Amino acid sequence: MSKSFHNILVATSLEPASDAVVITAKTVAEATGARLHLVHAFALPVAYLAVPTGMSVIDPEMLDTARDAERQFLLEQLSRTGVDTKSVATTMIEPGAAHRIIRQAAEDVEADLIIVGASGSDVLTQTLGSTADRVLRHATCPVLVVRPGLSVPPKRALATTDLSPLAEGCIGRGLAWLRAVGGGATRVDVLFVLSAAERDGSSQFTPEQIDRLAAEQLDETIDRLRTVDAGPSLEPRVRVGMPRHEILAELGESDDPPVELVILGTHGRSGFERFLLGSVAADVTDAAAVSVLVIPPDESS
Repeated sequence: MSKSFHNILVATSLEPASDAVVITAKTVAEATGARLHLVHAFALPVAYLAVPTGMSVIDPEMLDTARDAERQFLLEQLSRTGVDTKSVATTMIEPGAAHRIIRQAAEDVEADLIIVGASGSDVLTQTLGSTADRVLRHATCPVLVVRPGLSVPPKRALATTDLSPLAEGCIGRGLAWLRAVGGGATRVDVLFVLSAAERDGSSQFTPEQIDRLAAEQLDETIDRLRTVDAGPSLEPRVRVGMPRHEILAELGESDDPPVELVILGTHGRSGFERFLLGSVAADVTDAAAVSVLVIPPDESS
């Protein structure tokens, strides 16, 4: 990525389901030398006033009691996950909507990476439709969405590209992240999905010629990436079809070792609102059974 890691923010539900997310964040922080920050959002305790308007106010004593209880749960999670409290730079336990708390915490600590879980019982929903979507939509730094099976560094990753300079920059930042966590031996498959309509509907080239041109352009992209980052092994992959389906199919077919991480980039300054592959990347992040590293445009320049 364009700058070194200094601050990593991990969002946790404090439940056992989020233990793996905290352990991953701990491992990444140790590998990169970054400071680790923890954030947890909890339901706001409210006392209702007996007035016709039905307005409500926060009871300060209830809030303090609730925060103390959540803090104890946090200490229990740190103990379960083997995280020394002295290694945690800050802990933020705040009432309110999770996506707002996470976003504000990321700004406050100037996070270089946000790490969240994808489990339905964790901070994010199973469908990435509410809290997760909002965190990703507004994130100005990379977001690592952790699912079971991710090792640090991963043995194998999949990077997707549309052969644009922006996509190439995002892959480059992903390779830099792998190098930072010790992934010099990681195998990275670089996948380009060729549209069937483009392949079969050209009046100037045969499908075989288009296949060859696509493979050549992908090889050129990989050659440029290798000149910048000589670490991970890069392997070209070209598939024909609908991008979402082909990316997920590639994940399903990978073995020995299986893909543990997908590297995706986003378009424009509004984060997840536009992906390099349109809505495809949002669909892949939702449907993939593996972890996803999402890199916003500011990190790919």
